[in-house]
Amino acid sequence: MQPQVPQQPQPVTPTPAYTPGMQPENPGKTLGIIGLVCAFLFPLIGIILSAIGLSKSKKVGMSNGLALAGLIISIVGTIAQFIIGLFFLIAVLAAAGACSDYYGPGTHTTESGATITCS
Repeated sequence: MQPQVPQQPQPVTPTPAYTPGMQPENPGKTLGIIGLVCAFLFPLIGIILSAIGLSKSKKVGMSNGLALAGLIISIVGTIAQFIIGLFFLIAVLAAAGACSDYYGPGTHTTESGATITCS
């Protein structure tokens, strides 16, 4: 009978999260894509999603061009919407003032039968 010699444990080597040659998953990639799409439809939501996606990518040391593009386009879109809204408001206020200037305050009936109320 042979005495049994205890075996020494084999060292465990951790397996990499990705195989060499493959790109690791970017945690902000999906939010970057969604933020870019929202940049054209809902710029304020696009700013939020793109900023979160860019932040998640930077935390792991990766770049996220889609999130950066979404952030820039969202900011430009928000500024454009603000300017368009401001011009629209000015046009409505100018039209209301033109009504009073042309007809005077009160309710008026035009030649075609339309009723106009000016303040």
